[in-house]
Amino acid sequence: MNNSMIQNQEHYYAIQVWRYFPPIFLVVGTFGNCLTITVLTRRKNKISPTSVYLTSLAISDLIVLWAALLFQYLKQAYDFDMSSFSSVQCKLLLFFSYFSLQFSSFMIVFVTVERVICVLLPQKAKKICRTRSALAVSVASFLILFLVNAHWLFVIDVQTVEIHKLNVSIRKSECMPLTEADKLFIENVWPWIDLVIFYLIPSFVLIVGSLAIIIRLRVNKSKRQTQIAPLSNSQSATDKMSAQLTRMLLVLDIVFVVCTTPITVYLTIFTDELSASDDTRTYTTNELVWATVCMLMFFNNTINFVLYFLSGSKFRKEVKKLFCRDKAISTNLITGSNVESNNLTEKYKQTTVEMNTLQTKAGISSGQHPSTSNNH
Repeated sequence: MNNSMIQNQEHYYAIQVWRYFPPIFLVVGTFGNCLTITVLTRRKNKISPTSVYLTSLAISDLIVLWAALLFQYLKQAYDFDMSSFSSVQCKLLLFFSYFSLQFSSFMIVFVTVERVICVLLPQKAKKICRTRSALAVSVASFLILFLVNAHWLFVIDVQTVEIHKLNVSIRKSECMPLTEADKLFIENVWPWIDLVIFYLIPSFVLIVGSLAIIIRLRVNKSKRQTQIAPLSNSQSATDKMSAQLTRMLLVLDIVFVVCTTPITVYLTIFTDELSASDDTRTYTTNELVWATVCMLMFFNNTINFVLYFLSGSKFRKEVKKLFCRDKAISTNLITGSNVESNNLTEKYKQTTVEMNTLQTKAGISSGQHPSTSNNH
């Protein structure tokens, strides 16, 4: 197989990845994250610190899908650049793309920290891990990351440039840095800031926290095996629920690290080498690699609700209750008219019998027999 055929195949596969995976992610991720928000914020459910973080995570994942993924999907698959249409779109698309990805990472970090405290310090967990504290931490994270990413609102705008792509020059409008200093900051400084916030800090906390949880759970298990007195039913149920939540968290952490590591390695090590080359084969290889690592990253923002469903029985029960309740309501709406009609019929029959009884009593009290009252 010659180089030309390989180049065409790599370019073709990259386009196919961008055309078919993002629509699936958008549909599945939107449904799943909306379902997560609905289940976690139902009035019947007690709002816990974990539910605050997971709700914030679901909202942030929705923004990732409809800002970052949709932007890349249209640009890579159909060469439709949403950011080049107006100054507002240029600034907000890049702002929300970076902001939402970083915010999602930090929400997973806070869920992990909260679970570490519950496992390592169960006696102090109720005092430390409160719903108000979780809300305060989420709001503080929102404000801090907003300020960190605020430069996107000032350093870029839509400009007309000449682009060289596959040995062809094209003049078009593009969202790009305003000055050379802004360009140097975005290309040389910002990637390292984003790397620390999006990947290094979260991955370090998740790995250390997960190891601490696993070690502590093994120690607790060995202690229980040597314990003579059996656990009470309430204590056993509490431990079981805690174990399910911990298992769900560990799966969440593993998926995050696995899905975000490839794009981090690509952007840190290989992006300059691949982008700087003028070789067509290198360019098409870059297209395919970029498509693959992006899909892995966005998969992480799409699949979280499936992880909750598979690893948490409580979440499954709440989802079933939600859909069973909706089914019961629709059934009542369909059969309600028949029931109401039957009730009215019964009331009418009962009223008729009561009126006949009153008329009979009235005829007897006036000295007339019911059977002869019509002859007079």
